Amino acid sequence: MAGSYSNLNVSSNLGVASNPGVTNLAAPNLAGDRFTILVLKSNQIIEVKKYHRDSDLLMYQDTQGRTGSVGVEEVDWLKTSEMTATVRSTDPGAITRQSN
Repeated sequence: MAGSYSNLNVSSNLGVASNPGVTNLAAPNLAGDRFTILVLKSNQIIEVKKYHRDSDLLMYQDTQGRTGSVGVEEVDWLKTSEMTATVRSTDPGAITRQSN
């Protein structure tokens, strides 16, 4: 993995990168799906297909089609940006090879 992400681990059952100490609420990812990883300040991770802001709430649809919301102030936007960029730039085949 690139740059400062050398401490990222690949989860063998989820196919997504995660940091130690981060709780992953993510659904299994299908290769080729474009998604965003929301990282909350509580270190929970949610993989979402779509999201939009509605006042102080972030409304989302996760990768399994379930809808939900979280307070905008609960999202760690820096970690969200970093982890989403890392997963999107990673070769999906490399993730599969590393998890086997």
